[in-house]
Amino acid sequence: MLLGESSRRDVVQPDIVFVCSARGEIVTDAEVTGAPDLLVEILSPGTEERDRGYKKTLYERNGVREYWIVDPEQESIDMFCLGAAGFDTPVRYRLDDELASTVIPDLRIPVVDVFKKWD
Repeated sequence: MLLGESSRRDVVQPDIVFVCSARGEIVTDAEVTGAPDLLVEILSPGTEERDRGYKKTLYERNGVREYWIVDPEQESIDMFCLGAAGFDTPVRYRLDDELASTVIPDLRIPVVDVFKKWD
């Protein structure tokens, strides 16, 4: 996925990318060129600092409307929503909560289902 222009152009590979159909022109066979509506990063010990720092700042600066950080260790999801001044204070969802997307109106996910162990 390409974000930014010229010297501020960055290539990143989020774990999950969602682009609303009205903005489908940013999706090509080769890449996504522009800010998706929703991005999800799943933390691992080697990516946490980058996902919470560099990538969060990059996504905010480029206009990603909603950014989720899924933390398997804490069994939580931090949801950042883009406001007028950048990302608002994140909402932390835990196992007993139901995450409700602001980008996809009917998307409601019981957090416990995200971390369910499958046999």
